[in-house]
Amino acid sequence: MEDVIGIIAHELITKKVSPSLIVTVQQHRKEIFKQAYGNLYYSGMPICPAYVKTSTYDIASITEVFTSTAILLLVEKEIINLEDKVSDYISKELVPFGDKITIKDLLTHTTGIQAHMSKLATNIDFKDNALRYIGQNQLKWLPGTNAEYTNVNMFLLGRILEIVKSKSLSQIITQLVLEPLNMKDTSFYSSELPHINNRRCNCAPTEVVDGLDICGVVHDESTRALGGVAGHAGLFSTARDLQKFAQFWLDQFKCRGGYTFRNTANIAKINYTRSCKIHSGLGWMLNRPWMGKFMLDAIGHSAFTGPYLLINYEHDLAIVILMNRTYPKRTDRTHVLRNIYARHIINSIHGSL
Repeated sequence: MEDVIGIIAHELITKKVSPSLIVTVQQHRKEIFKQAYGNLYYSGMPICPAYVKTSTYDIASITEVFTSTAILLLVEKEIINLEDKVSDYISKELVPFGDKITIKDLLTHTTGIQAHMSKLATNIDFKDNALRYIGQNQLKWLPGTNAEYTNVNMFLLGRILEIVKSKSLSQIITQLVLEPLNMKDTSFYSSELPHINNRRCNCAPTEVVDGLDICGVVHDESTRALGGVAGHAGLFSTARDLQKFAQFWLDQFKCRGGYTFRNTANIAKINYTRSCKIHSGLGWMLNRPWMGKFMLDAIGHSAFTGPYLLINYEHDLAIVILMNRTYPKRTDRTHVLRNIYARHIINSIHGSL
């Protein structure tokens, strides 16, 4: 496994798909592989080697599985119901179609909302009127009848969490997920922070904008406009912490551990969109090509900036892949190649078991 992944890593970095790569594998509650490759910056820039234990990455839309986990924990406690309507929490004056969309629709991306947060964020008053701008869009189909990803769904779930718990989303995810799992190196970073030089040697930069490194500040523009915290992006984490999160889910599937929501966890891995172009569980991606030979019996999520999280409950195995492929500039080329290399890495792990 080590030799093959090393070859893949060398090619990925040489072809400038990403300046850095971290891969960890755990199975049966034991870490069986961990390795970091490359530097957080390409040569000619500050040389900061990637470290498995300490390098922090902007995990972008992998934030969504933390939001959905918080929702599912409240479903387990019967505080929220999957069939609740958005309008049960958010006024129809803000989101007129809220009475047509359920919590389950949001989790499975079957809402039909024709919007994406990055486009909505171009409005100058977006931060204070995000819900109103979402409500101005039309539904593409009857909710629950088709599936298409939009990060608006997870943003809405984040707002619903805040309404239910009367706390900030950062506080909710910290209290419900991060603290119980001892994920001390995972948090939201305020978008008010400057581009901090002293973070450069443990935080992977995500892009160069106007000559400045986006480093220690969320890459997603809409989340940045919202202050750095949202249901669809904003979390920064390490490979070690993501291993803890993955292990928590594996323990639910395998009936291990004391902090549990086994009933809800087991319905989260069901494929609710079998007849649609994309397959989704409750907050999780299913049957995606990048999952390679572990595609069956797996849940996972990818992120725009380069990270991947794969959990295969049949093999009792989890894989964390971290890249900062948008540095120094996002391109369609690296967007496509990141999935190809992630699949190669995952298949090499499969072949070694």
